[in-house]
Amino acid sequence: MHRAFDDDVRRQRTFVFNFEYYTLIGKDCQPMTWQLAAGQEDRKPGYIQITRCSAVVALALNGPKIKDIKNPSRRRRNEKGSVYDPFSSWQVLDLQCCPDFKASLDVHDSTKHYINGPEAFMNTLLGEFRDAHRRLSDITKRISRRVRPPLEFMFDSTIRDRLLFEDNEYSMSRQYFWSHQTLGIINESIKAMIEAYEDNFTDDVWEGRHKSLWPLLDENSQRNNYYRKKMAALKAEFDLVLLNLRKLLDENNDRRKEIQDLREDLFTGTSIQESRKSVMATETTVQQGHNIKLLTMVSIFFLPLTFVTSVFGMTNMPENGHYWMFAIVSSTVCVPFFILIGSLNSRRGLQFWKRRTKAAFHSASAFCKWVARSRRNLDSSRSDTLRTNTLPLRRRSSTISNQKERKVMQADLVAEEPRSREEGQERQLENGRLSIVSTMSATLRPTFAPETTRNSRLANMWIEERDRRRRLRYSQDA
Repeated sequence: MHRAFDDDVRRQRTFVFNFEYYTLIGKDCQPMTWQLAAGQEDRKPGYIQITRCSAVVALALNGPKIKDIKNPSRRRRNEKGSVYDPFSSWQVLDLQCCPDFKASLDVHDSTKHYINGPEAFMNTLLGEFRDAHRRLSDITKRISRRVRPPLEFMFDSTIRDRLLFEDNEYSMSRQYFWSHQTLGIINESIKAMIEAYEDNFTDDVWEGRHKSLWPLLDENSQRNNYYRKKMAALKAEFDLVLLNLRKLLDENNDRRKEIQDLREDLFTGTSIQESRKSVMATETTVQQGHNIKLLTMVSIFFLPLTFVTSVFGMTNMPENGHYWMFAIVSSTVCVPFFILIGSLNSRRGLQFWKRRTKAAFHSASAFCKWVARSRRNLDSSRSDTLRTNTLPLRRRSSTISNQKERKVMQADLVAEEPRSREEGQERQLENGRLSIVSTMSATLRPTFAPETTRNSRLANMWIEERDRRRRLRYSQDA
């Protein structure tokens, strides 16, 4: 609208207002290729045929310019524009692109007389606003009739089931989704029209005080007062149309909430239906599980019998066997097997065998720990004995430098361990005999001195034998 600072003089003289909204496709009409509309393949039964439409309203002032004005923008302070006389000769153009035969041609008639071009332009613009409100209201009514349940809903269960449960093609979900989104797009168009009007036609424009849009030079003249009076009446009509557009906007928002509630009810009903189907499928699965369990029990019943008959059916079995042997083996194999399977089939029996198995594993692990502990104790005692016997040898073998001789001596020591054990026993026996001889000598000859007892011949023989064995044992040549 504000094109007073354009470089082209023709654009300075003209004012254009563009409408873009949506409408229903009329009967026996087809939208143009550049207009948005659904194809023939998408027009299913019940589909609301909507297309995009537009309208253009333009005003041209043919008189001379009345003054030059500066651009109020900071970046374009040096630019200047021209303002033309609003009471000069004028032309109004109204183009409507709608695929129907309902164009608003009754805006201008012979009963209306306009004082200047801006008044005629605003009357034409008012007619387009009314036409847009009418077309958008028709779309809203069609969508409301489509999504709202019919009156038979209260009495016909088939209609209730159709609205509550989804079909295989998801018809209701598609319908609710399309209606909800379409109303949202229509609301955006309504908001754009209201904002465009409020941004361009302020109170200064209606009172003739605007600097670039139809300013009045002599505000107190009779003609200008009459112009402001007519523009005030026209502004009241615009306010009424904008009020209706805002009501339509609120109505669409309420309808969207209603559609959302219907969609949630549909989802709830469909979820309950799917849950019921899942329960039925679960029951079928449980029944199949029972059948498989029965078949398994029958197979388990014949499993031990098959084993016994397979054993007795071998070719190397005696041919003249007795039946009592087969009966005994069958009973020995089958009866415990049947008892075990029968007990495992119940919860109580399963818990019983679970406890027994756990206790058996615990006992086996305790036994293995005891065996390992006893083996470690035995090995430690053997190592202590070997360490005690090899201590003198380790002291004497410090002068041996050859590693091979050390290994040979250790091997000889291990081989000599049984002999050392026997010598120890002989020493104990010798000490015992010496103590017995000493005791007998002391008893028979109590008047002898201790030196006489120690120097007895028998004692000296035992002492010499012991010393000889010790020398033989610990000598380096040995």
